[in-house]
Amino acid sequence: DFRLWLVRPSLVIPSNATSMKDPCLCIGSREGLFYRYKSVGVDFSSQEVCTSGMALVMTKDYKQPREARGLRGVSGADVGVKTLIENLSFGILYDCDSNHTNVSVSMPLGQDEIQDTSVVSGIDAVDLQVQPLTLAPPTVCKPVSTPTRYLGTDVCDLYFSYDYLDLAMKQLVGFVQSPILEDISSNESEERQQNKESDGEQADSPMNETAYTFSVCCRVSSFRAFLCDPLLGMHHPIAAICIPSLVGSASQLPESGDSSHIPTTAVEDVVAHDLQCGIDLHVWVDYFKIATTRSWEPLIEPYKCVVLYEKSSYRGHGITYNSDCPLHVNVSGALLETIDDTMNSFSSFRMGVFGKAKTYDHSLKEMQRRSTLRLAAQEEGNLLFEEGN
Repeated sequence: DFRLWLVRPSLVIPSNATSMKDPCLCIGSREGLFYRYKSVGVDFSSQEVCTSGMALVMTKDYKQPREARGLRGVSGADVGVKTLIENLSFGILYDCDSNHTNVSVSMPLGQDEIQDTSVVSGIDAVDLQVQPLTLAPPTVCKPVSTPTRYLGTDVCDLYFSYDYLDLAMKQLVGFVQSPILEDISSNESEERQQNKESDGEQADSPMNETAYTFSVCCRVSSFRAFLCDPLLGMHHPIAAICIPSLVGSASQLPESGDSSHIPTTAVEDVVAHDLQCGIDLHVWVDYFKIATTRSWEPLIEPYKCVVLYEKSSYRGHGITYNSDCPLHVNVSGALLETIDDTMNSFSSFRMGVFGKAKTYDHSLKEMQRRSTLRLAAQEEGNLLFEEGN
């Protein structure tokens, strides 16, 4: 049982470790971060992560942690700061058994948990298990519902800019993964497969594998995503996608109930492939009109729907779609003018991160290649030293 507490963490991930003049990703949290890893025996392990008040900020060059803490909420290419995510609060639970995986994502944490200051500083974490989506019994007659435009009190804002988010994802992936360990694991798997074949054992086949199941549940609320101009940022917003509530679940089921109608020879092929996915969504979309008034206008009125996809060996395949409110989409001349201006902006003014057209993907790969060569040279030097002795 391993537990880690980070109080007001500030993490700076450079896009190029050899230069302090290249963009950096700053991750900070006001309330702190809690991580826990526990295992029972060799078959079960669980991981928990929860945090509140986190922000992701991209800077033009390296900033000292004390200076990076005060950059939240600042945006603009002229100041060299780009806020990507503000006020992010989430909890993730990952349980892994020998043949089942359970994942729960909650964003943000519950209101009671947010108000409790000991959420990420206590000995025990909060209950991060998310209940799966449950569908109400179908009825013949039902009154029409009217979704509200209330987004919530603790809103998480995402400022969408392709170049910046693409670089941020590459930096996060490059920070947590290790190409050296990937090469070692792939070599070990190849050696195990070769040993099995040399010993006369049959390779693993789908018929010999144990039925593997998983369950993923998520609850997202008070989330808003802004689509901004690639050059002016939030000084020229384009659209806003608001999600007051989203509940989703996906499960790989071991069986689908009565399978007596299926031939015995086909039962093993189909019972482990049943899949059920469902989502309950409440959303609306606004766009920023660039006409004389320059104001926010509704593109999609508040809308709620429930979608269910099922792949069952007993019930068959199918999609169920249900909505108790009308869908209103407002199309006007101002919308078409805004779309045309947006397409011209993205095609003409997309200049990379902070106006730099450098390919950071190549830089990250070059960093990983240098670290691999450096480690290989160090191991070779150790071998020569041992041979000399």
